[in-house]
Amino acid sequence: MISVRRHLEKLRKVKRHHYHPLIHRIHRKHKISRKTLFYVKEYGPHSNVPRTIIKESLKILLFASILSSVGGLALEQIRVLFVSIIPLVILLPVLNGMIGGYGTIVSSRFSAMLHEGRVRGAWWKNQQLKKLFVQLFVIAVIMTLLSTR
Repeated sequence: MISVRRHLEKLRKVKRHHYHPLIHRIHRKHKISRKTLFYVKEYGPHSNVPRTIIKESLKILLFASILSSVGGLALEQIRVLFVSIIPLVILLPVLNGMIGGYGTIVSSRFSAMLHEGRVRGAWWKNQQLKKLFVQLFVIAVIMTLLSTR
């Protein structure tokens, strides 16, 4: 255990952005994942982690900003059509939330049925699962009617 710690300390002192043969040696000798060794080397005490995170996130932030701008320009082009379907646009967040809730219900109930052994063989022929889908469909119709009023 002491030799592993000593090897990892050596690795942390290796220059960043440079593959070092020590990584391969530690990986083979101590069976430590190469990715773990990479992170030990790259984010050791000589690195500035906040600066690295900001630098790596900046590209994604710029891409998201450009994509948002293009989306805004596209919406501006269809403004008249968009205004005519504004009730549907208002309902989309509600419907989206309902879909997420129903997905959670189905996945939790289905996994519970699998765990309890109530679903065997062809799951699409299971009566309890069909009953669950019918119940959720009825609830979805009722919630949709209530949301649109």
